[in-house]
Amino acid sequence: MGRGPLAAGMAQCQALLNTMEDLDQVLYYKVLEKLHELLNKLGEFSVINLANNRFSGNIPFSFGYTGPRLKDIHFLNNQLTGCVPKGVGLWQDLQVLDLSINSLMGHLPNSISCLEEIQILNFGHNKISGVLPDLVCSLKSLMNLTVAYNFFSRFDQECGYLFFRNVGFDFSLNCIPGRDMQRPQPECSGIPGSGLSCLRIPAGRPLACVG
Repeated sequence: MGRGPLAAGMAQCQALLNTMEDLDQVLYYKVLEKLHELLNKLGEFSVINLANNRFSGNIPFSFGYTGPRLKDIHFLNNQLTGCVPKGVGLWQDLQVLDLSINSLMGHLPNSISCLEEIQILNFGHNKISGVLPDLVCSLKSLMNLTVAYNFFSRFDQECGYLFFRNVGFDFSLNCIPGRDMQRPQPECSGIPGSGLSCLRIPAGRPLACVG
């Protein structure tokens, strides 16, 4: 890659990422805002790796408007809470989304159905509940889906066909009746975040899949 504004901008982003590990929640949001600005200006980044830090709080909805060419996003092994934001549906070129090993709750947003290029979805080791819907399991490019160590109560019919499509599918240690390797019933009696409202789309910016 040649020198110039793009290289300088990438260096700024890398410098931000290198200083993130010990930031508190307020600074975390400030860094995300700055990263958001840089990515929108450059439009050339394909990977964001925020893994293995101590970030806490919600994933901002506005982060979905970051970097239309993003291919990989890694938030694994942090302390994130709240819902998986509906803004994930805006990353329509995304191939890898890893939100594992956090404390995300609530239900998965329907906007995941917009991720037509997604190959790897990892929501493992969170506190997500409800039904794993067909709109996730029917994603045409999916190669691996991990929802292990959550609190899903069932999965829809299309999810049962993933094995026949040679798609890796790990749903162990949830709360799905009649399935092997699930949580003991006492752990399923109180679902974390069951009353959490995940509808946080800003007024005036409706989310729709763009062809």
